[in-house]
Amino acid sequence: MSVLANFDINNNFWEVNPGFKILGEFAKFYRKDTSKGKATSSKVMWAVAWFADVDSENRLKNFTEKDRKILISEEYIKEEKFNWKKYNVLIDYYRETQLSPSKRSLVFLRRKMEEREAFLVKTTYDLDNARDLDGIIANTDKIFSMISKLEQQIEKDESVGGGAVRGGRIESAGERKEI
Repeated sequence: MSVLANFDINNNFWEVNPGFKILGEFAKFYRKDTSKGKATSSKVMWAVAWFADVDSENRLKNFTEKDRKILISEEYIKEEKFNWKKYNVLIDYYRETQLSPSKRSLVFLRRKMEEREAFLVKTTYDLDNARDLDGIIANTDKIFSMISKLEQQIEKDESVGGGAVRGGRIESAGERKEI
């Protein structure tokens, strides 16, 4: 289950997710916080999870990274100039420890698509680069197909929970598409 399944602005991250208090970088961050009830680090950890997670519970998962940062900074943290770079170690560690390899691949491909789109927007179409730009644009469908396959695989992995279905029973051979 995703960390964000328990997200509520009134919940303390550390109380809802106590296991994070002993996980490497998160533990270091937790111990350094001197605020009452660890409220400061709790708020940052919710922001990190909200930013970094791609689970279905994350209503921001389809936003660009830039837009997620802006929305979280302004609407949740209430700091327009929130210093995300200060927490890159936590973001990277969250992705490394909380996301499956397929979810990390999805994050990577989405980030590259955002960079690619920004590049294309900035690039002027002219006779010298028309062929190259046409090739890049033509390959867009392949990358979206890769992203779609990853999303479908992740959804499949999460929906069946490794072969379990509602009520805890095991999928039949027909449900597994073996017959």
